[in-house]
Amino acid sequence: MPVFSQENIVETFKRLEKRVDLITGENHVKGIDKATGEVNSTTDVYVFSLGKEDVNLIDDVKREFAKDRESAAKIFSRSGTGALKSRHSVISVGSGDLKINVGSNDPKSSYMVMVFPDVKDTARNRRHVYAIEWKEDGNGGAEMSLIADYGAKPEPKKASHSTFESDTEAETQWLYTFNMYIKSMKRALERINKGELTVFPTEIYKSSLKCPVKDAEMRKSCAGELRAIAAKLTSPDAKIEKDLLLRAADALEK
Repeated sequence: MPVFSQENIVETFKRLEKRVDLITGENHVKGIDKATGEVNSTTDVYVFSLGKEDVNLIDDVKREFAKDRESAAKIFSRSGTGALKSRHSVISVGSGDLKINVGSNDPKSSYMVMVFPDVKDTARNRRHVYAIEWKEDGNGGAEMSLIADYGAKPEPKKASHSTFESDTEAETQWLYTFNMYIKSMKRALERINKGELTVFPTEIYKSSLKCPVKDAEMRKSCAGELRAIAAKLTSPDAKIEKDLLLRAADALEK
């Protein structure tokens, strides 16, 4: 059980920060509160050049992101050339002086961005952001960037064609609802298998048919969550529930 919501991502970042043999550039910025002298924001960026023998590190990082996905407040992703069909092409990250636009350098790059609330902040206006962006170099290798940011939530602003648009919001809302559903099903599994509770996952099935998420890896990850839940439904009376979950997973993988 993770000690905190983004533990898997943080541990992976710490491990890769030590790979000086692969790092080709880095930026680090701290924001200081003038009144207290305390650090109130941090932004860290690492750029890696990956050869054929190291390109699997991208999948390793993506797996760790997937492990912490349920705790994320917001998730944004883009997959390769499919990004050209998406109106949301750039995600702004960076709460201090170092502003980073994930996805801005190349429209064909892929990325995954996750936002986690700062559970220690009672005012609920600060968050942690983690991002991975990568692009294959055509020779079996790739360039990969890891970004970690902590600070105040950005002020709401009018959406533009280069930032969050309606399709981004639809994906975020869908993933949030999906994560809430997975959490509730995990809590209910024992009672369902004991015959104490009946839950028909009709809504999640209908939702999966109209899933707005474009990223194939993210859809596959969500389908895997549904299949994992279905595999844990052991009661003979849960046949309908199990079938609906598997059909929902099939819909996400199409």
